[in-house]
Amino acid sequence: MGFTTSTRVRRAIGLCIALASLTLFMVRAQARQRPETRTITITTKSATSSFWNANFSFDGKGMANSAIYSGEGSIGPFTGEGMSQSAYDGKTCTLNGLQGHELTLVGHFASTKYQRTGDLLFERGKPGDLISCLLDTLNPSDPLFLTFEERGTVDIVGGTGAFSGARGTEAVLQRGQIKAAGTGLNPNLSLGFAAFGSSQGTFNPTFTVPK
Repeated sequence: MGFTTSTRVRRAIGLCIALASLTLFMVRAQARQRPETRTITITTKSATSSFWNANFSFDGKGMANSAIYSGEGSIGPFTGEGMSQSAYDGKTCTLNGLQGHELTLVGHFASTKYQRTGDLLFERGKPGDLISCLLDTLNPSDPLFLTFEERGTVDIVGGTGAFSGARGTEAVLQRGQIKAAGTGLNPNLSLGFAAFGSSQGTFNPTFTVPK
C-alpha cells in the first residue's frame, strides 16, 4: 500500500513539473511573439496650405513648390513645411464634370510638427505617388480656372520624439487653386510652371514606431 502511495506521489510531482515547464514555455513563446512596434493613426480634422515656387528641383529639370501648412488633427494642432514637384503627364482628366490636364508627382518631402509635444513626422513622396487634375483649359475669367484636386499616398519615413523610427504611409487628398501663374522661369509647361496658390484637405498618416 505504501509503495502504491509513493508511486502516485511521484507521478503527481512529475505531472506538476511537466505542467510548470509547459506553462513557462508558453509564457516565453508569448513574450517572443509580442509585437515590437505599435501602430499610430492620426486623423486630420482640417488643414490648409499655401504654396509658391522654390529655387529647387527634384529631377534637375522642373521646378518644385515650397509649401507651409497648418491644421487640427486627432492629436491636436500641427504645422509643417514641405517641398513638392509635379509635371504634366500628357493625360486629360475630369474634375467637377470639367476637363483638365493631369499632373503626376516628381518628388515630395515634408516635415509636420505636432504642437502639443513638438515631435516631428517626416514624409516622402516618390514619382507617381500623387496625381493631380488641374482645370487649365477654362477661360481665365472663369472662377474655376486653375482649380485642382490632388490625391494619393506618400511614405512616412521617420520622425523625432514619440515618432522616432516611424514607418508607414499617409493618405493625401486636397483641393485648391493656383492664384497666380507665370512661365517666365520655366517656359516648358510639361515640367511645371511658376505659381502661387492655396489648398485645403486632409493628410491622414498610419505608421508604426518601435516600442
